[in-house]
Amino acid sequence: MVRSVRFFLFGLALAGLPFSFFAVLPPFFQSKEEIKAILDDPRLEEILGSSETILNLRRHADGYWLSTPHERIRIKVSYRDTGLIGSHAFELEFFHPALKNR
Repeated sequence: MVRSVRFFLFGLALAGLPFSFFAVLPPFFQSKEEIKAILDDPRLEEILGSSETILNLRRHADGYWLSTPHERIRIKVSYRDTGLIGSHAFELEFFHPALKNR
């Protein structure tokens, strides 16, 4: 009887663990989702136009830097906690491009 009560209490304790603990994707897959979202975002095409070539997309502290032959664009990634399993939900913020020094 005591053993079944302990087993029951242990099961309740495990059920009470927050699922957000298991919600994080490995870094590769999280960054893959972010990069796909950046490239698919219509705001990027509005900023760059169809004649620009993307040379580099580099991760930095709170987002990415995207470089073209003429400009650098800062893209901020803001994470939202949804409590769901899978990738972190995030929002992208595109900043005005800065001209590159030649």
